[in-house]
Amino acid sequence: MLNVFEMYIDIYNMAESQRTQYRVIYRALKRFSLYTNTSIEFEDFTANTLRELENFMLKEHSFIGTDDSGKPFIKDSRYKAVYESVPECRYPKQRGKNTIIKLMSRFRTFIRWAIKNKYTSHNPFAEYEMGTAIFCTPYYLTKEERNTLYKATFPQNPGLDVQRDIFIFHSFIGCRVGDLMKMTKGNIINGAIEYIPRKTKEGRPVTVRVPLSPTAQEILDRYPDVPGNKLLP
Repeated sequence: MLNVFEMYIDIYNMAESQRTQYRVIYRALKRFSLYTNTSIEFEDFTANTLRELENFMLKEHSFIGTDDSGKPFIKDSRYKAVYESVPECRYPKQRGKNTIIKLMSRFRTFIRWAIKNKYTSHNPFAEYEMGTAIFCTPYYLTKEERNTLYKATFPQNPGLDVQRDIFIFHSFIGCRVGDLMKMTKGNIINGAIEYIPRKTKEGRPVTVRVPLSPTAQEILDRYPDVPGNKLLP
């Protein structure tokens, strides 16, 4: 199954952000197989295997502990060998039920593709209850709260400074995340961001122009040399 899944991720026409998300479930699937010694060949994969995979992804973060200085480490010796074989860019964090549903939904999409393309005729999802994502009432930052966040620093986790800047910049642009991820320095034209929203690109392409506020420009000035000429890291 893994070889077919890897091929699907490489050849199927999807956004790069989706490809990244499929690789998350692909790596989790490999760690699940190694940790539980479970066969994940098409013919061996059952609805019960799906439930065991779901449970593994829900508890994977519990294999990670923190020492007295707050530094994370792998406390499960069996999982340590598995993780070293199939690592992530950071140790797994706790996954919520909605995240699990999204991951399993993507895995189901792959299985359907495999069936359609005759790699298998077996569908373990036929007897598996996916569940429904639950979304709470959205709350929005006030301008004062946004400004407080913008001034915040994270000395123990410097990477959050970059995430803060991306979030704040995004709040000034108001585009979809997928559109933001594709922007380059070339989208900056005469003091504004210009782009064609992905949603309208094929049907009725219209260029959107968003003037850069002083704060948005200040953020961009912090990252003049992002690899690939990207707008932000």
